[in-house]
Amino acid sequence: MKKLLIIIFLFVFVGGVCAKADDVKDSGVPARSKTNKEELIHKKITEGMLNARRGKFDEAIKIFEEAQKMDPDNEKIKSYINYVKKTKKLSMERSYDAGARFFKEGNLFEAREKFQKALAANPKNDKARKKLAEVNAVILEKTSKAKKEGKNNFNKGKYSEAIEDFKLVRKFNPDDEEIEDYLRNTEKIEILLAEAKNFMSRGKYTDAMYNYKTIKELNKYDPNIDGLKKIAETKGEGEVSKWFNEGLEHYEKGDLKEAEKRFLGVLSINKNHAEAKKNLAKVEKGINKKISSYYKAGNSYYGRKDYKNAITEYTKVLELKHKYKDTSRKLAKARKEYDKESSGQRQREANKIQELLYKGIELYRKKEYKKAIELWKKVLKLDPHNEKPKKYIKRSEYQLQHGNKRKDKKRDFFYKEELQQMIEKYFYDGMMLFEDKNYKKAIAKWEKILEIDPNNSLAVKYIDEAKKKLQKSK
Repeated sequence: MKKLLIIIFLFVFVGGVCAKADDVKDSGVPARSKTNKEELIHKKITEGMLNARRGKFDEAIKIFEEAQKMDPDNEKIKSYINYVKKTKKLSMERSYDAGARFFKEGNLFEAREKFQKALAANPKNDKARKKLAEVNAVILEKTSKAKKEGKNNFNKGKYSEAIEDFKLVRKFNPDDEEIEDYLRNTEKIEILLAEAKNFMSRGKYTDAMYNYKTIKELNKYDPNIDGLKKIAETKGEGEVSKWFNEGLEHYEKGDLKEAEKRFLGVLSINKNHAEAKKNLAKVEKGINKKISSYYKAGNSYYGRKDYKNAITEYTKVLELKHKYKDTSRKLAKARKEYDKESSGQRQREANKIQELLYKGIELYRKKEYKKAIELWKKVLKLDPHNEKPKKYIKRSEYQLQHGNKRKDKKRDFFYKEELQQMIEKYFYDGMMLFEDKNYKKAIAKWEKILEIDPNNSLAVKYIDEAKKKLQKSK
């Protein structure tokens, strides 16, 4: 009886499952296929919006077209594609115009960036290509000139001028390792010179002599160093015994760098001082051991992609010996890799700056000048060289002083480019919120567009659609 009941149960259960399977088969659609398809389309639209917002217009269009193939009658996707194409064209035009303006003003770095952006948006833009070639030609000429003048100033001991020249080269060609070495050595020499001057004024002649010796090693062409070193040696002639004893004390404490300075000071005045030679050899052996240890540690960290600690170890090497194997080159590479890792943080900062600028503009347009100034001051803390907030703050302060007495004829004095970018950002932000069925917030974003451009038909259209969706969901 028990076996019979089990057989009946299995027959009923399997029959029911088969019947359900037949129902699905008859409908021609798998049970969750429609839901999965909608989810995939939604995912592609969101991905497309994110790419468009980041300025990757071609990638955004490609993704939207993939979504369109899955749902050819979807009018929303068609409108997204059209809007991104329009945005791409506007972005291209803005980039070209901004590049031309920067080029005319002599801001070559900014001009190059804008023309590159215009070309990225449309590789067939011959006007942008031609202008970029012109900018690069001027940059190459200026870079070559600055490099030549920098080396010339370095060899003449004109270090402040050399630093300016090398920084100009770095601005246009950050990958020039030779100039990075020159710049690092020049900045180090300036520090050593300032220290040596201070040592001389305090009667610490051995320290001054050591600095002059290091400078000579960094720049054998400096015409002033031999004379300065000679003055330090002459003034320190009566302190040989004192320096020797200080060298022994520093050695006992394990302060090898200071011990080396003292023994070298002794030998600068008395080359035949046997005990100083003997102790200097021991000190240099200890220093070389440390250098080797730091260098190996730096290589180990670099191999593990721990660039921050690699930089620390390579820097320790160069503090003890300014030229050791390929340390300078490896330090430059570690810094470059570390900068790449930090680029994410810099991008977040750039996004924050943009948000603060835009919020400030919104407040300005509402005549909330004090609040706008507060936000733009935050931008300057993050980016002290940003000219836009400086201009905006100046205009806001003017309005606070005169705004109530006279009409603000320049209420929209902000760059057209800035306002158009704000419109695009609010549009894409709104679309992503709309796709997530967050209609209230989407409407709020699009209403911000109307504050800037009251006749923006696209914003009006999507606000109406979002309101209808919101009404249906109640």
